[in-house]
Amino acid sequence: MFDVSSALLLPSALVSLAVGLLLFLLWIWHSSADYMKFDGIPVVEEPTFPFGNMKDLFTGRRNDKEIMRSLYEKLGSKRQEFKF
Repeated sequence: MFDVSSALLLPSALVSLAVGLLLFLLWIWHSSADYMKFDGIPVVEEPTFPFGNMKDLFTGRRNDKEIMRSLYEKLGSKRQEFKF
């Protein structure tokens, strides 16, 4: 007839898959966010998930020019060290 154990198997497998995928995506995001530090590029603000340094842009608080200007000003004396 109806087996309860097989009915619970699919949802638990999907939950496990979703949690694994979420952890994998967070690991990828974290490793890419730290790439700049390990490469010796000065980091002004720590990026936050999921918007990085552009949260105010996505929420409409500031435009992109204001954000770039504030990041540039926060860089201060470190901007002399960074050369292309």
